[in-house]
Amino acid sequence: MFKEKLSMKRIVFNGCWVGTNVVGVSRYAYNIIKELDKLLDGSKDKYYVELLVPADAVECDLGFNNITIVKRGQCTGKVNKIFWEQVVFPHYVKETKGVGVDLTLSIPVHGIKYIAIHDCIYESFPENYKGHELHRALYMWKVKKVTRQEKVQIITVSNESKKEIVKYYNVAPNRITVIGNGWEHMKDITSDERVFEKCKIDDKKPYFFALGSKYKHKNLIWILNAAKKNPKYNFVLTGNDSFSKESEELNREKVDNVIFTGFVSDGEMKALMLNCVALIQPSLYEGFGIPPIEALSLGKKVIVSRACCLPEIYEDAAIYIDPNNSDVDLDLLMKEHIGGAKCILEKHSWKKSAKEMLKLIGS
Repeated sequence: MFKEKLSMKRIVFNGCWVGTNVVGVSRYAYNIIKELDKLLDGSKDKYYVELLVPADAVECDLGFNNITIVKRGQCTGKVNKIFWEQVVFPHYVKETKGVGVDLTLSIPVHGIKYIAIHDCIYESFPENYKGHELHRALYMWKVKKVTRQEKVQIITVSNESKKEIVKYYNVAPNRITVIGNGWEHMKDITSDERVFEKCKIDDKKPYFFALGSKYKHKNLIWILNAAKKNPKYNFVLTGNDSFSKESEELNREKVDNVIFTGFVSDGEMKALMLNCVALIQPSLYEGFGIPPIEALSLGKKVIVSRACCLPEIYEDAAIYIDPNNSDVDLDLLMKEHIGGAKCILEKHSWKKSAKEMLKLIGS
């Protein structure tokens, strides 16, 4: 068995997310690796794939059949987490002569072959990080260190993000591969309608739905202003405050038909999405923008900003708005003709992304 492993290409994924809430970049990593595990059924003689996880991860039963889970080190606490990402993971990759892959924004500065940089939000919206300049500076230092290394290949989630990485870090375009997000995880989530009672949402009154952190680039102020002009609807906004100062500004805007729920579970999110009139994403900036594709997979209409990558991803399957103009009649907007979601769901899926990932890292 040992000799067989030596003859195969050894690939090691960063599993620092195991045992945490699978959201955002963690969802990206988990779902691509999950689909990759299925693809390996026919390639067991070519690849030996491992997921390195912290030894103190709460849950490691991910249901993989072909990917081996290996435990090393501790990741509890900020210092341990940084040490695990920058030392434990790359050291294990070097020790095992593997090919290191980080899809999680850990950004190990040494010893890794493939790094995912999902967007350039730190660079484009520095105002998001007022009061947290050190956090932003550390992240950007890591990205600069990595992007200067010619041997490191960059993975990102849209062509728009690829252009941003080239612009901010002067990376040669041929070092960047676009591998987007998917939506199939929505099929595995059970809708939890208890959220309506929990968050005191009148599910008899029609509502529009939006989710995301209260960062400046999410442009939730657009929804608050649109809500004032469309009083017949409620507007339900979910997501955490993160550490953005924008949450303070939003909370000062008291609008009677806007409901901030705070963080909700995947099941609660699905229930809110299934019952809404449409999902709204008025962002000024996104790397991909996954909530609209989740909504499309449930047969819902989506209203998105004509900015950043969103027209690239959603083409004619979305209703578009000007992110700088919230003076809209939503009843008229909802009557606009749009294309079907099928083409978008086929073009962007975890299965397709896993195939592209294996083609990239397995070559």
